[in-house]
Amino acid sequence: MNEYANAPFEFRASQPHRILVVEKDPFLLQFNVEVLIRHGYEVKTAEDGATAWKELQAFNYNLLITEYKLPKVTGVALIKKLHAAHLALPVVLVAEKMPMHQLAKYPWLQPAATLLKPVAIDVLLDTVKNVLRATSSSLDNLVDRASTITPVLQELLEHGIEHTHWGLNE
Repeated sequence: MNEYANAPFEFRASQPHRILVVEKDPFLLQFNVEVLIRHGYEVKTAEDGATAWKELQAFNYNLLITEYKLPKVTGVALIKKLHAAHLALPVVLVAEKMPMHQLAKYPWLQPAATLLKPVAIDVLLDTVKNVLRATSSSLDNLVDRASTITPVLQELLEHGIEHTHWGLNE
């Protein structure tokens, strides 16, 4: 039995993660979408990079899964656009052969994960789960840090400590 059989209930307890899947092959696109939806994710699709870019500008997503070789705008070009627009979105790049030369040329383009085609269902689901978990953990850490910093600053302000003691005017 598949270990993911009970997974949807765990994920549906909270709001489902929104994923944009970009794939030029309609069969693979539909198959991946059905698998992800069955496991509790909210999924939108695009068949080319230009459509994907419009979708990313119009809606918020938790994850982008994109094929490398896409019509109009490639997967790597899509990652470049995300970076240029300062959109912090984890990306899973899927390819028959990884564009190592492009990824090496632009080290800041590193996707959160890469997958080689054909992608097994369990590998896809594990990758999605791990990338989303890592992203959520990073956001939780920021929230935790912000919540501990705020009371400290509040206490300093309440006790009337002058700003010169903060090292700002030195």
